[in-house]
Amino acid sequence: MIRRSIALSVALSTVVGAQTPVSNSGYTVRPVVGTSEAVYRAAMGEMRADLRNLIMAQEMYWAANHHYATDAGALTAYASKPGVQIEIAHASADGWTAKATLPGATGHSCVIWAGPVPTVERPATDDEHKTFPEAEVSCDGDGYTQQSEWASAAQSYMTYALRSLEHAQEKYRALNGTYAHDGGALDPFIWDRGVTVTILTASPSAWSARATFGTATGRTCVLWRGDLAQADIPHTSLKDKPGVRDEVVCDGL
Repeated sequence: MIRRSIALSVALSTVVGAQTPVSNSGYTVRPVVGTSEAVYRAAMGEMRADLRNLIMAQEMYWAANHHYATDAGALTAYASKPGVQIEIAHASADGWTAKATLPGATGHSCVIWAGPVPTVERPATDDEHKTFPEAEVSCDGDGYTQQSEWASAAQSYMTYALRSLEHAQEKYRALNGTYAHDGGALDPFIWDRGVTVTILTASPSAWSARATFGTATGRTCVLWRGDLAQADIPHTSLKDKPGVRDEVVCDGL
């Protein structure tokens, strides 16, 4: 199993972009209907920041204890914003889940999860019952509908899978002197079951791969590294965008 810090650093790089839409057109944002909801909306950014900061605090705790903290109070390098309550609902040696709430705004929350947490144990927000992919913060009233949620999920899951493949390929090459043509020859690594990854080319000095996601028909992400011939550089399926060495490139989702 790959270390969580490696996977999470990748997930975080995609999260920031995925959760900052250029425009709110096409999204459904619920109107503010009361003081408690207005307070919650005003604090939503702080709640999201607290949950993102929790990722690094948990990784520091794991490095010292080989187990994620079951209580935010045990994280000496972490403190939530005043008024924000952080509850860690699930924690093990492999993963954790957390929820952020405001005492004066019942029925609204932000959630996050990390690690190989079973689908049934991943947290959902109190009001809209949403959960985003690993290491992404989902909040009630953040403007994301189910459709846009799955769009961001597709890119996040495909990116995570390709980065997992990258790690496995480097390990394989260190042992065998070449990259693997067959994913089955690599050490087991985890990605969402909705993702399919195809290794397109592999040699002693380079490899390339393409990922697809079941709910994002026709959209793909590609990754390659090494001394790849120009003709072998992969392109995404929908936008026909060429891959960039060591970078995950995706169709717009």
